[in-house]
This record gives sequence, C-alpha cells and structure tokens, in this order.
Amino acid sequence: MVTALPKSHTTFLLHLSGLNLWTAYASSDIYFFPSHTEAFPNTLLEAQASGLAVLAPAYSVNRDLVPKNAGYLVDEHAGPIDFARGLLDLIQNEEQRKQIAKEAIKVARARTWTAAFSSLTECYDRCLKLNKEKASPERIKKGPYSNTSSPRIMNISTKANRAHLSLRRRSS
Repeated sequence: MVTALPKSHTTFLLHLSGLNLWTAYASSDIYFFPSHTEAFPNTLLEAQASGLAVLAPAYSVNRDLVPKNAGYLVDEHAGPIDFARGLLDLIQNEEQRKQIAKEAIKVARARTWTAAFSSLTECYDRCLKLNKEKASPERIKKGPYSNTSSPRIMNISTKANRAHLSLRRRSS
C-alpha cells in the first residue's frame, strides 16, 4: 500500500497521543483505519469529531460507528489494493471527501453518553423481552438458593454472540 499511494499526499504515522495526536487530526483530510480486528475503534469517533473523512473496512462495529454517507467503507475482507483504491478515490474527489467529513461531524455530535446508555438499556430490554417470549423451563437455570428472592441466571444465545448472561431478580 505504501508503494501504491502518492508520497506527496500520504503520511503513515505510528502511535500518537496528546498534542501530537490532536495536531495530526487537525492537519489531515482523511483518516485511514485498515484494522479488521479492533473491537471498539475509538479513533474512528475521534476522527469523525475532527471532521475527517474516514476510510475503514465494513465489518460489524465499523458499520455502526460509520453510518452511510458519514465515511467510506470498503468490503470487510478488503486487502491493500481495495484500501489503496478507496484512498485514491477520496484523494481525487474533494467534494465527496468534504461531504463525508460534514456528515461525520453530525454523527460525532449525536454520540453522547446519554444516547449510548439509552441504546444499551434498550438492547437489554429487547433481550429480556425475547427471553420472556422464548424461555422454557429447560432453558432457565435456577440459582443456588431455593427461596423466591434468589437471582436466576438466564442464558440468552444468538448466532453472533453465544452465552450472554443476564442476572435479574425473580418476581413473586
């Protein structure tokens, strides 16, 4: 990839923090994030908040963090050539890059702690509702106590994430 991109417009950086990181964001037009393994890439959020056009692979968490028109996502199994094409497209299409950056700022402004926790509790509520609708006595594992106030551990399985455990109090 290093050989495929114009050296006059491309800088590959290593780990940055503090003032160096802020300066890099402020001095950039594109944030390139090629990782396929990052569990929760905070740097994508930082780049969006800095008004950068983000280029990243379209795997699960990136699709959530970089909604349509707020970034440039390539196939989740993209290789160096795919990334290079995406970068060149963003470099050559200034209008598209600016539009993506504008949308990225809107997305970043909408990401608040209140919204994050609201989304999380809504997810928990959906899981509990699903469990109530589909639970059978065989799927419920009783806790070590026999009284009615003891906790029950309920195993909620999905294809994507096996064995989510939710702890709640029994209702009388």
